[in-house]
Amino acid sequence: MRLSLVLAAGIMALTGTAAVAQGDEQASQEVAQKERLICKSEKVTGSRARVKRVCLTREQWGDLAAETKDNIDQYSRRMTSTREGAGQAQ
Repeated sequence: MRLSLVLAAGIMALTGTAAVAQGDEQASQEVAQKERLICKSEKVTGSRARVKRVCLTREQWGDLAAETKDNIDQYSRRMTSTREGAGQAQ
């Protein structure tokens, strides 16, 4: 009887540990997926043949795209306001 209780407790402990380990493995895979580098080749300004390789995470590429869009929007707004003011008499 004691042996069966000890075996049952051992099996339950091992099963719980395996489930936790599997959960940790899935979490670590998700983190690894988020932190995985995505590399892109960009042409170097002033050169016809040179290429620069840039490697960033998915989040960093998203941040860069958002920052670039904001900069373009700001530039466009400045250019629009400059053109509108240029035709007015002072």
